[in-house]
Amino acid sequence: MFYSAKLVKYIITIFLYALFFIHPLCLAVLIWSLFSNQN
Repeated sequence: MFYSAKLVKYIITIFLYALFFIHPLCLAVLIWSLFSNQN
């Protein structure tokens, strides 16, 4: 049971880090596509 809880905490931590790193990238791509479509 301890191993399972540790694994879940580890996965959640990685997911949160991924969210913080990927979100700005997605935002940047979205803004870039908006600007490229205007031309």
